[in-house]
Amino acid sequence: MKLTLSDILAGVALLLALPVWGAAPNLQHHLIVPGHALYSPSFQDGVLCWGGFGEEGDLHDTIYCADVQDPFFPIFGWNMWVALNPVSTGMNLINDMNLVIRQDGVWLGYTTCVGAGLNGFVLENNKVCVSLSTDRARTWTKPVILVDGAWLPGATRGPDGHVWLFTNGTDFGEQTRRDCGPDGVTCGPPVSVFTPFFYYNMEVRWNADLGLYEMVAETFEGTDTDPDASAIDYLTSADGLIWGVGQEDLVRQPEPGWAITPAFSPDPHMLYVGESVDGKTTGVSAVVLPDVAPVALPVWW
Repeated sequence: MKLTLSDILAGVALLLALPVWGAAPNLQHHLIVPGHALYSPSFQDGVLCWGGFGEEGDLHDTIYCADVQDPFFPIFGWNMWVALNPVSTGMNLINDMNLVIRQDGVWLGYTTCVGAGLNGFVLENNKVCVSLSTDRARTWTKPVILVDGAWLPGATRGPDGHVWLFTNGTDFGEQTRRDCGPDGVTCGPPVSVFTPFFYYNMEVRWNADLGLYEMVAETFEGTDTDPDASAIDYLTSADGLIWGVGQEDLVRQPEPGWAITPAFSPDPHMLYVGESVDGKTTGVSAVVLPDVAPVALPVWW
C-alpha cells in the first residue's frame, strides 16, 4: 500500500495522541485487593469488579465488586460486596468478569462460567455467560450461557453502539470477536482477530479521542526457569480485527511472580492487573506506568 503525505501526517498526529507508556521496569505497584487467588479486574464508572477466591481451600470462584474511592487505597477502605455467587446461581465457578455499560444504562457482566458439578480444569466445560444489572453492579440477573466453546471474555461498546465481545476458544485458544448488537446479548458468529503474537485475557476498549480500539492482553513470555511466565502488551486497531503492537512488556512481574488479566483504569497511565510477587498468592494491583517512551508508530494495513 502506497502512503500519501496526508497518511504520514495523520500517523504522526496519532503517535503524539497515543498514551505515553514505558516498558516494564521501574513501575509502581500498589496491592489494592489482597487474597489467595484474586484477579481478573474490570472497571466501569467508579466500580471495580474482580474474580477468584480469597482463601486457600475455597472451591468456587466468585465475583466481587467495590466502589473505588481511591485507585491506590486498599480494598479494606471500600464498600465491597459479593456480586455473583456461583452456588446460588447454579454454577460451579464464575470468573473473568468484564463490564460494559449499554447505551440504555444497563450494565452487562460477561464472565467465564462452569456449570454445577463440572470441573473447571477441563477446558470444554468453560463457557461465556452474561448477567445484567440495573443498579450499578449491586445485583445481577442469573448468568446465562451466551457462547459455547469459548472463555476469557473481553468486551467494549463500539462507536456504533454495538457491543463487541472478544474471547479465546477452549479448543486451541483462537482469538475471535462477535458482534453482540446494541443489547449485548444477541451475538453473531465469531470472526477471527489477527494479532502479531498469540494473546489471551484480551481487555478491549473503544477510545473515541483516538478513533481507535485499544487492547491490553497477556502473552506468553516463558523462560528456561519459568516456562509459564507472562507479560502484558498494549495494542491498537482501527477496526478491532487487525491489531498492531504499540508496546511490548508493558507490565511484567519478575520471577517467581506473574502479572495477568490486565484491565484499563480511569487513569490513562495506570492498569489494574492480577499480580503475584511470590508465585503463590495473587491479588489485584494498581500499576502506575511511567512517562518515558512513546508507543510504536501504528501499522497501516
